[in-house]
Amino acid sequence: MSAERKRASKSETLTIRLDQKARFAIEFIARLRGQNITTVIERAIRNEADKERLGPQGERGWLDYWHVSEGIRFLQVAMDEDLHPTFEEDEIVDFVRTHWQFFALNSHFSAFNQSYIDILWPRIHEFVQHWRDNKAVDRWATGKLMQDALRAAKERPPEWPPQPPQPSSRKLQLDDDIPF
Repeated sequence: MSAERKRASKSETLTIRLDQKARFAIEFIARLRGQNITTVIERAIRNEADKERLGPQGERGWLDYWHVSEGIRFLQVAMDEDLHPTFEEDEIVDFVRTHWQFFALNSHFSAFNQSYIDILWPRIHEFVQHWRDNKAVDRWATGKLMQDALRAAKERPPEWPPQPPQPSSRKLQLDDDIPF
């Protein structure tokens, strides 16, 4: 392995239409700062994004949703009603909540399971479609499919189907509080 670290390459392309005045302004800023046009635009976008805040006291910004994992980024955005999720996002979130054992460390989603998500996310649309097609016939089928995907990646899958909690063997006493 080389002692040199490979630099992450930029992989996203954005095509925009600018009038001549805006193009000149960007080129002027780039020349003045000794930067390339891409750096000027990226920094301007980040500066604007930093100004946007969510929540009653403006406690959340874009960095609260950013994650290197595409699946975690998607879920953090789609699970927040303040960001106006689409129907497709709602459907994926419903699927993920139903199969939370494959995506989170608990059913409250206080922490995501990144290793599982990184394996499953590239096929999320396939899994959601399988769920749509099979949930009325075999509610556990898609979870079994995801277990197979995790095993193929040499990852130990969660227990599936989930086991219902065992009833307590203790008998109720007359003075016990019974939750309703």
